[in-house]
Amino acid sequence: CIRLNAFNEFFISRSNISRLLMINVFIDKELLNTYSCDGLIVSTPMGSTAYSLSAGGPILNSNVNGYIITPVSPFSLSSRSIVLNDSSKIEVICDDSSNDITIYADGQQSDILLLGSTVTISKSKIYAKIIKTPFDTHYFDRLRKQLGWSK
Repeated sequence: CIRLNAFNEFFISRSNISRLLMINVFIDKELLNTYSCDGLIVSTPMGSTAYSLSAGGPILNSNVNGYIITPVSPFSLSSRSIVLNDSSKIEVICDDSSNDITIYADGQQSDILLLGSTVTISKSKIYAKIIKTPFDTHYFDRLRKQLGWSK
């Protein structure tokens, strides 16, 4: 059992071979979907404007307590991002026939997932303390500037 912590997102994908990944995702023990995709992103609100956004996921305001599950290049056009409450327990089961699947935490830490591995994602008891100063730009001002809105 390995433990990884992420501030922005977890990403599950093939380690080497570029072909579809078959994974089952359960939310609170109930099947959400069996994804056939290039990878799967589970993002926090802070990570919603990074990899998840570039993969077609929504922007989640930083004061929303939730997760975003975004399939990367899904085989089915009906596979879309979903927003969940952060009290949900997410389980990803890798029933794929190969052992070349990797999980990445914020692109910094990673581990290989073996056939039949179950990844459990839940809210950590470790909290990040973010300091705001009177000179900080408002969230929506920063978002408009970074995404080039209102030009």
